[in-house]
Amino acid sequence: MTLMRPERNDALGIHVVNGPMSPDKPCVWATRECIRSCYVRGYIRRWRNAPSGAALLCIIAQESAQWLLYTPDCFKGIKLVRLCSRGEGLSDRWDVEHVRWLATTTPGTKFLLPTRCHTDPETRSLVESRLFGISNLHILASVDAGTTQEHFDSLVASGWSTMGFFSVQDKPHPLAGDDVERCPKTWGGAHGATACKRCGERGTGCFRRGQKNIYLRQHS
Repeated sequence: MTLMRPERNDALGIHVVNGPMSPDKPCVWATRECIRSCYVRGYIRRWRNAPSGAALLCIIAQESAQWLLYTPDCFKGIKLVRLCSRGEGLSDRWDVEHVRWLATTTPGTKFLLPTRCHTDPETRSLVESRLFGISNLHILASVDAGTTQEHFDSLVASGWSTMGFFSVQDKPHPLAGDDVERCPKTWGGAHGATACKRCGERGTGCFRRGQKNIYLRQHS
């Protein structure tokens, strides 16, 4: 059997693995704002009946089937990986244990994992007990304009790092000042090797150790 390897994403400058998602349904924990701004679903709606749209549907189906087939060996020699560039990487308890296995068995790889699972109390609790504290695993709660201040405050109090995309212009970030770090890729226009790769190699931004709150200017 051929060993699966993460693909390199030139827009991010790092390797990515994509998680389960459906062309017809949003990711399992998707919010209204998430569904509205999802570039994958927008592309599918526009090009569904074109050859490029059909090809993307096949890719999504294949990625969804392969997600749980990734093993630690797939990441050997790769330093920076995003789980998941599209799709949800923490849909249930099996995903939680799968990610724990990948991260703890591959200490030489830094994993970045934005997730909406914090909206589900049971999965959130599992993540906090099973995944928090793994030094090479950077989990960020994906938040948006629909996230209430109360929910955001509870995340911060529980030790979650956050990644915030606020498309409503008059909706300020729930935090202010030094507690918020603007993403250099979406705010500064950095691309390729100067974007996520630079943060990963320097241990800054999303890859900085400890709790952090990353502010996105646009969907990333």
